[in-house]
Parts: sequence; C-alpha cells; structure tokens
Amino acid sequence: MSSVIHKYRLIPGSNSIQTMYLPKGAKILSVGGHNDVPFMWMEVESDQHDTEKRRFLVVGTGFTMELNAPKIFLGTVDLQLIQEVYHVFEILNFAAMETK
Repeated sequence: MSSVIHKYRLIPGSNSIQTMYLPKGAKILSVGGHNDVPFMWMEVESDQHDTEKRRFLVVGTGFTMELNAPKIFLGTVDLQLIQEVYHVFEILNFAAMETK
C-alpha cells in the first residue's frame, strides 16, 4: 500500500482545543511552523477515505494548561515573526471526557 504526507493547519491560542476529522490511522510525523503558521504533518494511506475524530491541545508558552486529561506531547512550534511559541498535544480518550 502506498502513503502520502499531508499537512494540517493548527490554530494557536492560549489553551486552544481543536477537533479534526482525519483519515483513519493517520500517523503524526511532526509539528512545526511554515510561513509563521503552525501545522502538523501526517502520513496517510493513499486509499484511506474513512475518517476519525481526533482532538489536539495547543498551549502557548507561559499559559496554564487548563485541561487535566491524558495527552501525548507532539512537539513545539516557534513562530518567529510574531515571537510566540506553542506546544502541541494530542488529547487521548476525549470521548470519555465528553460523557462526564
């Protein structure tokens, strides 16, 4: 099976939670900035048309993390032109959080 790399835009914020519908099984390769905009790059199977709901937390340096949920750190994005740095996490088990 062949795969392709896609980039997905992130929206920076002090404690920005973002819901994305991504191709099922998409593998996160990295996070970073491109033209001072934060993105995630993911490897996706070329023939994958089904999607799954995933959530990400984008937190600025110096801001209190208000989300107390299981998460995995994906990387840091340095937006040099606007002199801001953000840290990106994937929120795990968010479906369980929504029912509480």
